[in-house]
Amino acid sequence: MTADLEMIGGELRTFAEPQPPAGGPGLAALLHAVAEPGTTVLLAGPHAADLIEALDGAKVTALLRGHPDAESLAAAHSGVRVVCGSIDRLPAETFDLVVALAGLHRLISAEGAQLTWGETLGRLAGAVAPGGRLLVAAENPLGVHRLVAFAPAEDPNSDESWSPAASADASRPASAAQLRDALTAAGLAPVVAYAAYAVPHAPSLLVTGGALPLLPPGQLAASCADLSGPVLSDPRGIAADALRAGLAAGLAPSWLTLATKPDPSAGTPKAMPDGFLAEPGVTGDLRVALHVVVTGDGTLNRVPAATAALVHGPVTRDPARLVGAIPPGRLLAEVLLGHILRRDVPAVRGTLRAYAQWLEQAGDGAVFATVDRVVVDGDEHTPLDASWRWTEPVRTELVLAVALRDFAVTLITEGHPHGWPAGLDADGLTALLAGLAGRELGRTVLTEATALAATIASAVRGLTPQETADLREALATVGTGSVPLTVESHRELLLAAQAGRAEVIRLRAVLKRTEDWLADCERKLKDAQRGLTKLKESKAYDIGRKIVRPVRKLRRMLRGGK
Repeated sequence: MTADLEMIGGELRTFAEPQPPAGGPGLAALLHAVAEPGTTVLLAGPHAADLIEALDGAKVTALLRGHPDAESLAAAHSGVRVVCGSIDRLPAETFDLVVALAGLHRLISAEGAQLTWGETLGRLAGAVAPGGRLLVAAENPLGVHRLVAFAPAEDPNSDESWSPAASADASRPASAAQLRDALTAAGLAPVVAYAAYAVPHAPSLLVTGGALPLLPPGQLAASCADLSGPVLSDPRGIAADALRAGLAAGLAPSWLTLATKPDPSAGTPKAMPDGFLAEPGVTGDLRVALHVVVTGDGTLNRVPAATAALVHGPVTRDPARLVGAIPPGRLLAEVLLGHILRRDVPAVRGTLRAYAQWLEQAGDGAVFATVDRVVVDGDEHTPLDASWRWTEPVRTELVLAVALRDFAVTLITEGHPHGWPAGLDADGLTALLAGLAGRELGRTVLTEATALAATIASAVRGLTPQETADLREALATVGTGSVPLTVESHRELLLAAQAGRAEVIRLRAVLKRTEDWLADCERKLKDAQRGLTKLKESKAYDIGRKIVRPVRKLRRMLRGGK
């Protein structure tokens, strides 16, 4: 047995957690802001290594129910005290900070007492020292991730089937307000609550209820790209619509609340940011952790956790450029899509021409200023994230081609009815959009744009050479019936299938007309051949041939005489 591993009873000797631990850069940024050096911390449940690293300087105790998981953690982190067993066997000691972000049901053991959610919360609250804090997460049974999920929320055949279902446990909160009430009933005072998007155990966006309405819908939608596996519908659109309707907090995949145990001798609780943004899909070398703060005038400000320049291949980032308010206005992609869905071609033309003119002056960050990353406020265009730079030279027409082709891919793969010929592929639609912008893009430029888009994605996301080649091929072949490249959505697959069927029907109609035309031409040709055969068999033709033959012979003789 490892020296730093204690068996407290109720442990599962052969059980390993079937679900991933809580972790990710979003939760790591939150823990880094909450924990202080020298404090005692209890990590209740499975938490990933990046969360343990975020507690650098603290005295960490980890509680796990599965013996294999406990042994692995003790071997990987020699400075962490690991206790293995059920929550009801936890020794009677208190901690400055108790963290339970993986779900309270993962503290229950089949070999221990079968506590309800509320009883488990009570045990955790008892482990908080006076003046200490509890950071707890609760999954939303009606979150966006549940609304689009293929699989049921609870699998009766899983290794965790001994835990009572959420619907059978009346103490389990079903809203952020119920979570707050449960903490209050446990003798704790909630300090701050965050709505977490979009993966419950690894959210990349955590925002308070006051800051959430100030977020750009595209920012919230981007976090939903983290949801893996097949889904019923693309969660990005649902999240953006929920934010516009004021329902984003209620549909958050999970809620996180920081609460403190009242102590008259304790000072004022540490002020917390209004949110944390950890960019999904960005490689660690380029990822910037952002704190979000709402100012007195209702402006949402970004504060990077670090401002040192970041470099990864030809991509550089200057986090200092992110300091300040999130640009006001609407995403250019939303504006364009609205014009297109309304079939307002003059508005599309004007918007694209203004964007093309602005893009020509955008400098070395222009390749990152795609329509889904630019905010429009009146006639002003502002990058949503001005920290990105591409160090290699890129022609202006190629920059525009990359941006317009990216938007064309979105139109096609997300099934938006754009009103132009359904048979247009991504290159054809890009050329059409460029024409509306008053620019002409040739086939060579479009091919270069596809390759450059894949190269940029590879550098930003840290893709392997094979993944980059696969992405380049997928981008190059986008056309009618193509599915989204980032989210495997059943709804979008259905739309793609419907578009594919419509295209097949159209091509069959074209083929039928072509076949009818060829049949008509063949019939006319046969009629002409029959007419020619009859002419050759007629007496008039025979007489004419007898007359013409001597004339031709005489002509040859005269030419020979010359």
